[in-house]
Order: sequence, then C-alpha cells, then structure tokens
Amino acid sequence: MTTKYEAECPAASAQQVADWIATRGGVAVWTSIDFSRPGEASLTPAFDFAGRTMGKPSWHYGNDPVIITDPEKIGVYCETLFKVIPVVLRVGSMGLSLKLSDSSQRNLDRTLARCEAKHGSAHWRRGGLDDRPAMSVYYTDGMLSLGEWIRGQREAA
Repeated sequence: MTTKYEAECPAASAQQVADWIATRGGVAVWTSIDFSRPGEASLTPAFDFAGRTMGKPSWHYGNDPVIITDPEKIGVYCETLFKVIPVVLRVGSMGLSLKLSDSSQRNLDRTLARCEAKHGSAHWRRGGLDDRPAMSVYYTDGMLSLGEWIRGQREAA
C-alpha cells in the first residue's frame, strides 16, 4: 500500500503499537533486504524491557531500522475478508519449498484482480481453512493515523 504514513499496521495490532510508543521508546520499522520479499516491513518496539536496542526480527531485514515515536506517522488500516480460496501446493524446483500450483496461482491472481477492481485494494495471507491449505484475500477499508485511532478508542471508552 502506498500512503502518507511511514509505517502501517492492521487495526488488530494498533493497541500493541501504541503501547510500544508509550512505553518502549517508539516503533522500529525494519525493511526487508531479501530479494524474495521486496517492500516487506516488520514492526518491533524500539527498545526491549531492559532499555537495550531491539535486534532485527530476522535475517531478512536490514541492520538499521527507522525509529518512529510520533503516532501520527503510523497508519492503521481495517481489513475485510473478500474470499478464502482453497489451494493446491507443489514442491518447488529445488525440492526445499512449497509453492502454489499453477492453477492455484492463476485463481489467486484472478481473485486479487477482482477484489482490487471492486474495492480499490487487495492483499493475501496464508490460511483461512482449518482442514486444507488456503489463501485468504482481504481489502482495506480506509486508513487513519494511529493518533486518530487512539483518540477514537478513548472516546469509545
């Protein structure tokens, strides 16, 4: 997603991110350096409970995170489930990974295109069915800043 925010989080994680800003020195935004995960970012607290700088969450991320302490610079988005697609997995060419079958990939691509055409955004996540492999397709219902989200939570309480 391209927005005016330096980082984004789903509404389900917004309270945790707000707590990190209030008690852990802000949010560290780690950007992926792995070519198989372009544009991916991960959020962690800036400091651990002892006040030390947090280490990177995985080797996939660079060594220098961006630290955000202003809740207005973090976007909060609400996701709505569009469709859950059962998929078939195959072994990758090197035999070390699982991939979507060609027909499952085409089905996922078509569903993402339909979702984006109807709602303006689309993204997927693994899972969604308990008994077999599946991909869940979601769309975003607008975005507001974490500061606005926090004020809304206070007003609702």
